[in-house]
Parts: sequence; structure tokens; C-alpha cells
Amino acid sequence: MQITNEQKTEAAKVAANLGVSTLYVNVGGEFFTEEGLAIASVSGDRKKILKLNFEAVEIEVPAAVEDPIAEATVKSNHIPPPPASKYAGMTLDALQKMCEYRGVAFAKNAKEANLIGKLEAWDKAQSEEAEETTDAEATDAETTESEDSESKS
Repeated sequence: MQITNEQKTEAAKVAANLGVSTLYVNVGGEFFTEEGLAIASVSGDRKKILKLNFEAVEIEVPAAVEDPIAEATVKSNHIPPPPASKYAGMTLDALQKMCEYRGVAFAKNAKEANLIGKLEAWDKAQSEEAEETTDAEATDAETTESEDSESKS
């Protein structure tokens, strides 16, 4: 698989922002830090991904920038890392047991990242369901209060 110089440049920027030395790119131009995710993105066809190696580069932000435009540019070029998952650091076995306990379906050969994604999706669905239940209970309470006030009149 071949990639353009523009894609290589973009990959170098992504690697620098993430502080990693290896990226994988698929035929769609998507970047991955894990080989398994890159392979999964192309349905297991290893010929459709390319491994790129970079030296780990740390972005140095000047301590004091006097020019406000330059300061805004420095801030806008920095991509913060995603927030750590509450499941980060759990072993594969623990993640599988958590999925089984919650009734979340998963493949027995699933990687940690896949299981964490499934558990986070389950958490999100549960919190949305709880919000809907709370909203429905509030609506029921309002309806009951209005019926009570009408019957007293």
C-alpha cells in the first residue's frame, strides 16, 4: 500500500500530538495507534494497512508568549488527549467478566480497547435510560399535581 506525502506529513503531526512513535494508516486514510484496530478497520486484510514509524516528538509550548495571536495559534494546535476511561488499566480478564456481568455481548478474542468501548457504550445507554425514566416520572408527577388541583376546584 502506498500513501501520499501529504498523508505522511499529516501522520507525523498526529504522531507528534499523541506522543507516539508508530501509527498505522488504512486505505481510507484513517490513522490508528494500535495495529489490531487498523486491521479490523479493513476487515482483516493486512495488505490494506501500512505501518509508519516516527521518532516520538514532544511538543514544546513556550512558557510565555507575548503576541496574543501567536498564543491563540499555539493553543489551537494542541490536541488534548481523550479523558481516561474508568476501565483503563483493567486486565482483559476483568473486562470480560465485567461484560458478562452486565450482559454485554463480546467476542472471546476481543482486545481491551474493544471491550472498553462496549462497556462505555453500555454505561452511556444506561445513563440515557435513567434520564428518560427521571423525565417520565417528572411528567407523571406534574400531571398528578394538575389533576389534584383541578379536583379541588
